[in-house]
Amino acid sequence: MLYRCTDADVEFKRSTSRRGKHKRGTAKREAVQAHILSHNPTISHYRREHAPNRLYLPSDLCEKRMHQEFSETCNMKVSYAFYCRVMKDMNISLVKLGHEQCECCVAAIQHRKQSGHQEQLTEQNFSCAVCVAFTQHIRAAGESRSAYREDGEIVSPKTVVLAVDLQKVIQIPRLEGLKSVVFSQRLLAFNETFAPVGKYSQKYPVIACVWDEAISGRSAYDILSCFHQVLLRFKDLDKVTLWLDNCSAQNKNWNFLIHLTLLINSSLVQLKEVVLKYFESGHAFMAADSFHAAVEKGMHHGGLVITTPDFISVVGKAKKNVEVISLYPNDFFQSSITVSQYTLNLCRPRPYIEAIKKVVLKKGSYEFEYSSSLGTTAPINRCNLFSKKQQKLVIDNFDLDKTLKRRKSPCGIDKDRKTTLLNTLRPLLEETKADFWTNLPESK
Repeated sequence: MLYRCTDADVEFKRSTSRRGKHKRGTAKREAVQAHILSHNPTISHYRREHAPNRLYLPSDLCEKRMHQEFSETCNMKVSYAFYCRVMKDMNISLVKLGHEQCECCVAAIQHRKQSGHQEQLTEQNFSCAVCVAFTQHIRAAGESRSAYREDGEIVSPKTVVLAVDLQKVIQIPRLEGLKSVVFSQRLLAFNETFAPVGKYSQKYPVIACVWDEAISGRSAYDILSCFHQVLLRFKDLDKVTLWLDNCSAQNKNWNFLIHLTLLINSSLVQLKEVVLKYFESGHAFMAADSFHAAVEKGMHHGGLVITTPDFISVVGKAKKNVEVISLYPNDFFQSSITVSQYTLNLCRPRPYIEAIKKVVLKKGSYEFEYSSSLGTTAPINRCNLFSKKQQKLVIDNFDLDKTLKRRKSPCGIDKDRKTTLLNTLRPLLEETKADFWTNLPESK
């Protein structure tokens, strides 16, 4: 076999290897990244410890349509798979109701594939920390789900059980097919839903607290303001039970608990007991989620959602029995009575917010009962979040309203952002709809 033939006078030089030295160009990746960011992804309503940097795109978008727009508007061809891979690398995803996965369960599945351990604890994996933690996680998820179903099966007099959740990213206006609107930095709308659980839905309406970011944001106190409004709505009952997810930034923090303690002991409500129950992380599907799905369906099939009043109308028609509370600046507040770390450290045993699964607040007591499990045999502890100075303040002739610093004016949006929105929307909207955006308050 003849392998290589050269002239005798020609000196043969071996070429240097180029393996491992090829560098991929970044132009396509950067173009795709810029296109994805032009849709203005925003943070979720959660501040999850395991996903602090994840951003979300509104539900009126999809990867296929975004890739198609990129192919039409950019002088560059990329595959659909490449476009989706870049989006995943950027830690950006689309809002999909009911498609959340439990990261603890997913991690346990990968662990079992790599280690060969069984799902049930055996002699082989009894000492494995990952398998033991997963077993405890599944047990806690089962306990919370069983307790949730039991709470909705029997309707007690002068009692209501509610599932509470904030609907995921809603951006208005919703004008599908208009690229200029999709690419603009739209207005965020919020819907904090209080949905009756099980048979209580036959007696009580779904309550939806609705506002937009020009009125106020979605901080812990903004969410607490919604709870304040709804508990006033049920002030004549004896007991309110609230099922919540484990979002420590909003539903599960010390200032949240101390305010509810003050509220139930005030003259504003006749409530005798407020019970807070928390789902296991990753297993928090509840009645509020089905209502959010109905709202999404209404936005897709019920016409254009151009303004906040349009969104309020869709929320009110999502189901038969819905009460919408439109929140105004004066409805939002911050409390001057807060919990200090010094007071927490004095508690014995010292409570840790991440370990709490159940809280019971009772009228006539400034202590709260808490448990680290929803099981019937779980030990119950008590804790007082008030300092000595605060205890003297709240006992005699206490007026809760005087301790609340209410918002006096809407927070508004940035002036440049409003101008950009107006320039984009004015040619596309009727005069009555355009007036809403013209009168949108600006931040100072």
